[in-house]
Amino acid sequence: VLVVVAVAVSGVWIPKYEAQMKILALRQRSDEMVTPSANAPAQFSNDQVSEEDLNSEVELLNSDDLLRKVVLETGLDRQSGFSTGGDSAVSVAKAVRKLGKDLKIEPLRKTNVISVTYQARDPKLAEEVLKALAAAYTEKHLEVHRPLGEFKFFDQ
Repeated sequence: VLVVVAVAVSGVWIPKYEAQMKILALRQRSDEMVTPSANAPAQFSNDQVSEEDLNSEVELLNSDDLLRKVVLETGLDRQSGFSTGGDSAVSVAKAVRKLGKDLKIEPLRKTNVISVTYQARDPKLAEEVLKALAAAYTEKHLEVHRPLGEFKFFDQ
């Protein structure tokens, strides 16, 4: 009876808040090839996003280094009882694993959209986690899909 009451109280009295975000995946245009000839053939690229592209973006969102950035930025390693005294690496690893389980990341069928949801007891925390995830994902996406040194070249 005590277990049933505890489960009922934890589910009813302590609400969970769910934050959602959606990511639109677009195929990046390929830059036109510049040639010295005047009659260079035009190159057309396929703008359709394949299922493999969407799955790659989902795996990028689930990557440990991305989740580690989110954990460190939002302080999830200090919350939820992960603090293990002096060993912060262990608490960060536990928080990363828990965040990976709590995040629901899935591509929506027959669309170019990836849905991301996260539940937390605190609505601010749920919002902060998804904001940090979006920022880290944008940075990682640009790092993966841009040629190395492109920004530095144009900056100079």
